[in-house]
Amino acid sequence: MSSQPETDRRPGGGPRRPAGHPVEVLDGACRFSDDPQLTDPIWVIRELRRHRAFSQPLIDATTVSVWGKQQRAAGSWALLYLGYVLSGQTSMRRFHDLHASSPLWRECGFDEAPSYWTMRNRFEELEADGMVEAFEDCAGALIRHAKTREPGVGRYVDVDGTAFQVNSQLVHACPDRRACLARSRAAKFLRGGGGDEVNAHRHALQAKPADEMSDGDRLPADVVGRLDGQQVADLGLDDRYAWFRLGDHLYRSRDTSAGCRMLGGGTRRRKRFWHGGTALAATDRLTGGRLAHQIIAADVNEHAAYPELIEGVQRATGHWPAAVGGDRALSLDPVYLWNTQQAIGSAFPFRKRSAGDKREDHDGEITDRHGVPRCKHCGGPGDVASPGLGFYRDGRGVPRVRFRCMLVHVDRCRAVQSRKCSDAPRDLQPLPRLTDTYMALREGGLAAERTHHHARDRYALAGNDPHFRPRRTGLPAVRLRAAASLVLEWLRICLRQGWLTSTARRNTNSKRRVSGAHRLARVLDARIRHRVDRPYGPAAVRLGLVDDDPPPDAPPDGDEIPF
Repeated sequence: MSSQPETDRRPGGGPRRPAGHPVEVLDGACRFSDDPQLTDPIWVIRELRRHRAFSQPLIDATTVSVWGKQQRAAGSWALLYLGYVLSGQTSMRRFHDLHASSPLWRECGFDEAPSYWTMRNRFEELEADGMVEAFEDCAGALIRHAKTREPGVGRYVDVDGTAFQVNSQLVHACPDRRACLARSRAAKFLRGGGGDEVNAHRHALQAKPADEMSDGDRLPADVVGRLDGQQVADLGLDDRYAWFRLGDHLYRSRDTSAGCRMLGGGTRRRKRFWHGGTALAATDRLTGGRLAHQIIAADVNEHAAYPELIEGVQRATGHWPAAVGGDRALSLDPVYLWNTQQAIGSAFPFRKRSAGDKREDHDGEITDRHGVPRCKHCGGPGDVASPGLGFYRDGRGVPRVRFRCMLVHVDRCRAVQSRKCSDAPRDLQPLPRLTDTYMALREGGLAAERTHHHARDRYALAGNDPHFRPRRTGLPAVRLRAAASLVLEWLRICLRQGWLTSTARRNTNSKRRVSGAHRLARVLDARIRHRVDRPYGPAAVRLGLVDDDPPPDAPPDGDEIPF
C-alpha cells in the first residue's frame, strides 16, 4: 500500500489532503499542575529510582570516585540535582537551607545533608560535558520509551529560541589608564537590557533580509567585538576573563562563555547590552515536551546551532523528525538545504532575501511564490503530492522532487518531471507547501513560545529577570540545568500518560488532529485571484497560452496571505 494518501483536488493548483501522517496534539500531556505528586521533588525522585532502567545508568555515569582520596558521602548527586531543579530554586544556598531536614536527601541515598559547600562543589562538577551527556542520555531513554508507547512522539518538531542573561557585569578595564583617559569617555559598567528589550532586538534581527545576515557562525559584530585568545595574549590581558572591545575601550566579564550584543536605540554611552546567550529548544508537537536543547552565546547565529539541535532530537528519539517548524530566524537557505539532506520537511515563514523583496518576486520558471514547481513545457503548476510523486533521491543520492503538470496543454506535459532541490532550496523540499500537513504545522507556532515560559516557570531555565534566574553564572550551568529539565519533563510525561510499568494514566485526554484546511483554502483562493494557478513564463508564451509574459498579479494591500 502506498504511504501517500489519495489527494482531493480543487482549483488553485494544489491538493487539500496531507502527504503523510496528520498533525496531532495530545492536550494535557504536560499539564503537571493537575497532579500535585508530579510537582513534589521527593515523590518524583522516588519514582525515578523505582524505574532502574532509567535511573541507574544516570547514577553510575555521574558517580565519581577518586583513588587515594577520602571517600565521598554515599548518595547520588545527580538525583539531588534533579530535585534542586524541580524545586524551582535559583539559589543553591537557599535550596540547601530549605531542604536541610527534608527526606529528599535520604531519597537520593544520603544519610544526612552534607554541608552547603560540599553540595555546591559536587553540583559544579556535574557541569562537565560527560556529566551533561549522562542527563541527556537518561532523557533520551525516557523519550524512546515514550515513542514505543506512542509512535507520534518526535514526528513533528517545533524549534524556537529564547534569550537569557547571565549574572556577570561588563566592567571597563582598559590596561593603559593614561591612554584611556586621553580617548573618549567610557562608562564604568555596561548596563544590561531588560527581557523585553532583548526580545525586541532578536525579533528585529529575524526581520532582516537573509542577505544581511552573517554568512558565518556569529552575528554581525555591530559595535561590540569579542577578543579571541591570541588578541588577549598579545595585549597581555588576564585570560581568566572574557574581553570585549567597545569603540576605543576594553571591557571584561567574569563569564568567559557568554556573548555580548548591543541593543538598538540610544547613543553609544547610553545603550544597553545583552550579555548572555540563547536557549534553543526543539519541542515535540504531539505532547509539548522538549526533546533537545542547544545553549549558545548571544553573538552566535541561531541557524548555526540548528543542525546540532536536530541531531540531538535524532539521538533522543532514534529517528529524524518528519518535519520541523520554526520562526523566521531559521528561514534561510542553509537550513532548508540541511533539512532536505536529512529528508526533513521545513515549515518556516516567508523571509525576504533582500531589501524590497516581495512574495510575487518569487514567481519564476522553476517554482512560484507558494513553492509549487512549474511545468517545463507549458509553465503551468505541478502536482507533487499524488502517489509516486514528491521527494526522492536519485542514483547519486541527490535530493530531487518529482512532479507532473496539472494542466497538460501539450503531450509532453503528461510525463513525470524532476528538479533538484538545490535549484530552489526553500520551495523544493520533502514537505510540499500546499498540503494540510504543512499548513497545520504553520498554524501552531505559538506552542514553541509557550514551552519557554513553562521552562522558566517550572525549572528556572533561561530566565531574564535577575530575581528569577539561577545565581550560578555561565553557559555550562545553563546546559546542565536544561539537560536535567529534560529528564524531569519526560519522566513526568510518562507518569502522566501511564507509559511506565504499573502506573495509571492520569491524563484522560485523547489525541486531536490539527487541521490546516482553513489556511490552505485561503492560499488556494489567493492563487486563483492572483492568477498563479495559470501558465506563465517563457514556456507559456512559446505555446501562445499568453500573449506576452505578464507576471501574476501582486496581492493588493491588506491581502497578504500568512504563508
